[in-house]
Amino acid sequence: MTTPEQSRGSPPRKRAVLLALRYYGRQMARLRRFTVPAMLLPALGNTCIFYIAPLIVAHLVGRLAGPGLAGLGAAMP
Repeated sequence: MTTPEQSRGSPPRKRAVLLALRYYGRQMARLRRFTVPAMLLPALGNTCIFYIAPLIVAHLVGRLAGPGLAGLGAAMP
């Protein structure tokens, strides 16, 4: 019985991975108009969720906590 470390770099497995990567690469090149948005839009969504939304919330909290009018009307502009 072999350990997982010994079978990890086996030649048949390497060939199978390279073959799969070759097929995926060809498919991505052939369907470029779908591939580019499919790769970029999730990254844009993550950026909006994790960075932009908290900045908007922090800005609203800063407006409500600052001097002047405090209420929904002050936060709307």
